Amino acid sequence: VVSIAADKLTPKVTFDIGTDSRTEKPSPYATLAGQERVERDGNNVTVYATMVRSHINPERITVNKGDHVKIHLSSLERAQDETHGFAVDSMNVHASLEPGKTVTVEFDATEEGVFPYYCTEFCSALHKQYAAVDAKGTKLTPEQLQAQYKKIVDTNKATDAVIQTVVKYLKEKGYEKYPAVNSMVTDALDQYGKIPEVKSK
Repeated sequence: VVSIAADKLTPKVTFDIGTDSRTEKPSPYATLAGQERVERDGNNVTVYATMVRSHINPERITVNKGDHVKIHLSSLERAQDETHGFAVDSMNVHASLEPGKTVTVEFDATEEGVFPYYCTEFCSALHKQYAAVDAKGTKLTPEQLQAQYKKIVDTNKATDAVIQTVVKYLKEKGYEKYPAVNSMVTDALDQYGKIPEVKSK
């Protein structure tokens, strides 16, 4: 066992937005809010995406079977230690992003279907997103789409009920008295307040 006094450690808990996850220098693929996009060059698809609690943008990526997909992910998170994960698990694609960092994942779209991509860190309650990988002309039936949508909405409603219970508990305990907790709750409620706008889309 090795121990060291905590005051000897000075870890960086947030990074400048767009810091390369490997070099810790500015990444050429850094993406800010509003700059998200999908670019195609033949069979190569490049995605510039952002992550912040409860949201991966773009929300849906549609490519063709046979495409090579490269996704540059930038964490816009400012809260300390709010690490985000990213996975397309069925394709063995995984990444981890500390606040402010940019990482790149890539894979070949070898199969048709709808594959979820999501945050693998429990950053907040409503963090799953979905990606579609379709052959040209392949579509889910309206019934399949409706069933998938209903499942997502039902899960979000159940999760929202849990969030409301947690918020009630924090308010009862006077979270404002504790600076660290107050900072996290304020940030989380700010993110939570964006839900109505997202729902309207």
